Amino acid sequence: MRGQCPNLDMINPESRCGDVKRGSAVNKVFKSQGETQLSSYSFSPIKGGFIAKERLERFRAEAITEIALRSVGIILTVGPVFFLVAIVTMAGVLPEASVLIASAMCSAVGLLIYAYGSRGFRRQMSLDTNKGQVSVTKINLNGTTRIDYRIDNKDIQSVYVQRPGIDRDSAKLCLRVKGRNWPVILISGGLHEVRLLHRVFCDTIAPQQKAQRQGRTQKDTHSRGAVV
Repeated sequence: MRGQCPNLDMINPESRCGDVKRGSAVNKVFKSQGETQLSSYSFSPIKGGFIAKERLERFRAEAITEIALRSVGIILTVGPVFFLVAIVTMAGVLPEASVLIASAMCSAVGLLIYAYGSRGFRRQMSLDTNKGQVSVTKINLNGTTRIDYRIDNKDIQSVYVQRPGIDRDSAKLCLRVKGRNWPVILISGGLHEVRLLHRVFCDTIAPQQKAQRQGRTQKDTHSRGAVV
C-alpha cells in the first residue's frame, strides 16, 4: 500500500476524541477484549482483525427520516389490503378491476418506500486477515445489514484519511481499490479518531510495518539513553 501510517503513538491533545484522553497510548485506547466506545464509532476486536461501527447517536436526523419513511411505507402497503377486506366484508363482492389495480400499485409503492427507508444510513466495516477481506456494510435503525460490499486485501491500493472540509463536517477513512474510479468510504467521524482507526487498520493489514516502526522506536530510545 502506498505511503506509511501516521505515527500516532500518542493521540493529538487538540483532538475531539471523546473517550481518548490527552497522552493516551494507542494500545490503551482500544480494549483487547469487548467493545470500546468512542464518540464517532465503536470498536470490537475479532480474531484476525476488528469491527468498527458508527455510533447511532450521530445520526438523529437520519434515524427520524428512516422511521418516517418506514411508517409511510407500512401504511401504503397495508392500507389498501384493509380497504379491500372492508369492501368485501361489507358489500360481499369484489371491487372493480380498476380498484384492485390501484390498490396493488399503492402497495407496491409502499414496499418500495419501506425498502428505501430501511436501506441503512450508518457504516460498519470489518477487517479479517484470516479471510483476507475488508467488509463494508450499511446498517439501519434496527442494526440490520442492507448493503454489503466485500473487498479482497490484494485489491487494496491504498488507505488514507480524508480530512473534513467546507462541504463535509467529518473525516473519512477511505480505500482506493483496483477497478474502481471512486474511493470506498469505510468509516466517518472525528479527524483524530479516524486517524487512530487508520493506524490500527495499517498495523493489522501490514504487521511487518508495525514491527519495523517499533524497532526504529526502540533504537532511538536506546540511542538517546546512551548519550552522556
